[in-house]
Amino acid sequence: MMNIKDILRYRHDHALSRAQIAAAVGVSTGTVSHVLARAQAAGLSWPLPPDLDDEALRARLYPVPDHPSDRVQPDWEAILEDLEAPRQRRRTRLTRHRLWSEYRDEALAQGGKAYTYSRFCALLKEHRQGRPGQAQMRFHYAPGLYGLSDFSGKTLSLRSGRGEKDVEIFVAMLPHSNMIYAEAVPDQSVRHWTMAHRRALEAFGGVPERWIIDNLKAGVTRADREEPQLNPSFREFAKHYGLALPCHDKYG
Repeated sequence: MMNIKDILRYRHDHALSRAQIAAAVGVSTGTVSHVLARAQAAGLSWPLPPDLDDEALRARLYPVPDHPSDRVQPDWEAILEDLEAPRQRRRTRLTRHRLWSEYRDEALAQGGKAYTYSRFCALLKEHRQGRPGQAQMRFHYAPGLYGLSDFSGKTLSLRSGRGEKDVEIFVAMLPHSNMIYAEAVPDQSVRHWTMAHRRALEAFGGVPERWIIDNLKAGVTRADREEPQLNPSFREFAKHYGLALPCHDKYG
């Protein structure tokens, strides 16, 4: 549950920005804006009256409507602002599930009901369609023609009896069916890169005709759009499984 008093305190006592408050409290920037706007609309000043407890504060900010709706409506503009923010400004590991969790907590804080995760995702898709400035590039892949792979670009912390270590996340997929294989590997070395592909093919139960990889060193020793030089070990792996590797970037 979000702490409304903390949001107000960080704003008025410390003059923090919306993003800073969101990071400190653990909610979205849209939730921070929503709380600040409701506090202003409710005529609340800072500091709050000493006799205003958490329950009374929530009642002031979220009064029960005369005709309550079945579900609390998400702040779609704020959610889309978070989701479509530039990479350098985007919150770390921001996912649709995290956005839904924050919306659910806010709905509960208002004393209402939240959409289920699946319904939230469906509505989010509807709100994203047709938004101005949202250019989309679509690729159509024939069945069994292509496979794709890369490291996710994010590491995860793995805890074991020997301590804590960051691991890389390898992801492979078949774009026609959207079948995905992912696993954690110790690093991006040729060995782990190659063996992760072997396990991916075993999981898929077959081998596509071609494979698209990014220009990481484990797969490509020299990037060139016309004649990329593949790592010898990975080239031998591809030869063994009959994989054609004419594509060296993500777009073929």
